[in-house]
Amino acid sequence: MRLYEWQKECLNAWTENGFRGVVNVATGAGKTVLALAAAETLGDAVGPGNLGVKIIVPRTFLVRQWYYALTDVLGVPRDDIGIIMGSHRGKADRGFTIYVINSARDLFSRHVLGDARDNILIIADECHHYGAGENARIFDFAGVFPPHRNCYALGLSATPYCRNYHEVIEPNIGPEIYRYTLAQALDADILSRFSVINVGLGFTADERAEYGEISDKLAKSMSRLRESCPRLFYRNNRRFFAEIDGVMKTHANPDVRQLARTVRFLAFRRKEVVHTAKSRADCVASLVKLIDERSKILIFGERIETAEEIHRRVKELFPGKTGLYHSKQHENVRKAALRDFENSEIRILVSCKTLDEGLNVSHADVGIIASSTSGERQRIQRLGRVLRKKEAGKQARFYYLYVKDTMEEAAIFGDLSGKPGENFLTADLDYDGESGEFTSDYYEEVKRTAIENALAKSWSGPEIAEALRNMKIGSVSCDWLTDERDCVAKIKESRDKRERNYFVTMLCLIRARLSLEAVQYITPNATASFHGNSKTAFRCHPERSEGSFTSM
Repeated sequence: MRLYEWQKECLNAWTENGFRGVVNVATGAGKTVLALAAAETLGDAVGPGNLGVKIIVPRTFLVRQWYYALTDVLGVPRDDIGIIMGSHRGKADRGFTIYVINSARDLFSRHVLGDARDNILIIADECHHYGAGENARIFDFAGVFPPHRNCYALGLSATPYCRNYHEVIEPNIGPEIYRYTLAQALDADILSRFSVINVGLGFTADERAEYGEISDKLAKSMSRLRESCPRLFYRNNRRFFAEIDGVMKTHANPDVRQLARTVRFLAFRRKEVVHTAKSRADCVASLVKLIDERSKILIFGERIETAEEIHRRVKELFPGKTGLYHSKQHENVRKAALRDFENSEIRILVSCKTLDEGLNVSHADVGIIASSTSGERQRIQRLGRVLRKKEAGKQARFYYLYVKDTMEEAAIFGDLSGKPGENFLTADLDYDGESGEFTSDYYEEVKRTAIENALAKSWSGPEIAEALRNMKIGSVSCDWLTDERDCVAKIKESRDKRERNYFVTMLCLIRARLSLEAVQYITPNATASFHGNSKTAFRCHPERSEGSFTSM
């Protein structure tokens, strides 16, 4: 196997730590290949036939991915792979056995203890799932494992720290031995360069009134709760609601218990108003109409009802090209949707939390987060679905929808936005639910300057009309924020006249933007900013390849 440098370093760290440890690596950077290399390395160390590899995954669809990784990448014969999931009870004495956690709870420890080999390697995929509750039973064997045998472990996760991490994960798998961040993967060109467009939404009048009423009630209830439980308010958001649950169950005063329940209910109800805002489905429908029809789009939602409404709206626009994936569907229906998306029989897949982790959909190049989550784990996993490496020159694009002036976060890339480099662009837009238009003051200023320049050059009416059409499409991209040379290259590489005309228009916008910056002596303002090296990004090049429209 050809390994990235980080994989080689990580493998050395794991070996030096006695073939044990947790690897904290960004989704899409190559954790599965690392695990295969680890199994191969340990197998070579203990000798042929002396190692049993047991892989635990949290969801059934991951079984197929691991199965094909073992056969296609590592070259494991099919009859040396066992599968334990649901009613399927394959043999556990194979060289490699894949378990789904729901089945592993009852069988895993028994199989580890009953394996005749002296060396066992446990690969815990998405290991943050196995620290608490019934899932932690997979480690029951640890207290009775024979001392003359060796049990090695490798934990994989983009977000390994979970409940009972130090009590369960670390003792049974090992400490964190290596960390590889999203920023590092982008710098190393392992993940695609990408752009992020934050889209601000509005409430309807009724939704705004309901949100305000709930917020007022919540503020009053929180104030009363603070008097009785002041220590609660020193917690961060996630810990706060975990502690609220404790107050609801155990506080000595029944009035305080009821007050805690009221706070919990109001906070949940307010979040519901935000997640089910009507503008979400409207915005997604308006957005997909402006995205290149050759793009493959993943749309993420928080609620099944919202996902189904989005799917209905998008399906009307692109019949036969849109699929739906969520936990309430029959398993065969979900599998068919994934298969059709991977095979490009459909190009738009609407999903819920079910698709948040583990699934490799490397051909997707656009992600739309229709409703957000405050959980870091879901956010990082969603990024990995779209940021996996694309063909040369192709960039991933993320749209992040949020309701303005609410508790919903207004940005998804706070951890990267201050980082130097040339890995991603970001812009902010507002969506007008009544007109279905996307607006940005800065973009409008650049657009107006570009049109004035075109009129000064005596562009014809049809040319102006073509430019305006492309500017509408460009309003929901960051193409007008790219480097001039990159845009000229895109013009030369265009696949057809329509694409060429689009990038000619983007070149006009780039030059308009550069002229505004040169006059104003400013970099783009906060409504549309380039996160990168400004000297490279905004240099005005003397050698220009003038763009012109090709007749359609």
